[in-house]
Amino acid sequence: MIGVVWKPAALTPRDSKISGCLHRTKGADNLLTVNVEAVLEDFAVLGHGIVRDVRRNCSTSSDENNQENGG
Repeated sequence: MIGVVWKPAALTPRDSKISGCLHRTKGADNLLTVNVEAVLEDFAVLGHGIVRDVRRNCSTSSDENNQENGG
């Protein structure tokens, strides 16, 4: 198993820039957010023949806060 830990700044929505568009999608207020599913898919593609499965097993702190607050 290989674990990946995201830097909190990487998950922060950002202004649109050509150089910062890789693996990002347009979110609220036209800010770019990380397309986590695309990143995970690329892990599987890059690891073809070595990687058997790629799963998302954790949540962001904002996801946890939403669950605690009934969201």
